[in-house]
Amino acid sequence: MASTLPCGLVTTATHTATHTESIADIGDTHRAACEWGTANGYRLAGSHWEIYGDPDPSTGEFTVEVFWSLSAR
Repeated sequence: MASTLPCGLVTTATHTATHTESIADIGDTHRAACEWGTANGYRLAGSHWEIYGDPDPSTGEFTVEVFWSLSAR
């Protein structure tokens, strides 16, 4: 089944994890993205998503891109 993402303005942040325990801190990355949006005069528009990168074979490190939809106040 195909999916779609909303278009428009977003705030984003990158979470870097080195193993499964590091992913538990992803809430801090979401919080940082949301705080940036509101601190810069935007309102969170509700939709949010994550895009996971492939792990580095030598280190196991991977990134997760966090996105939150924004709208003007």
